[in-house]
Amino acid sequence: GGQQFQALWSDYQQNKEKSILEWLRRTKGITYLDFPGLILRYPDGGRCVLCLFWDCDCWLRSYDWLVDDWFERNFSVVSPASISA
Repeated sequence: GGQQFQALWSDYQQNKEKSILEWLRRTKGITYLDFPGLILRYPDGGRCVLCLFWDCDCWLRSYDWLVDDWFERNFSVVSPASISA
């Protein structure tokens, strides 16, 4: 999760309109990705996952609390190895 997040974010920072995130947005209509492979935990026990999302004119990075609703239109980045056959 964390490595994929960092790779996509770095690619966007360096390549902007020629980045993988822009390709996903333009060709697939993807405007949100979360990365459940890396769970972040706060000292109070709250948990969240990293996410990237399109906001009007640029990609932003953030996190989503695991208690929030998860929507089927949002894409999760997972390793193919984590999907059972």
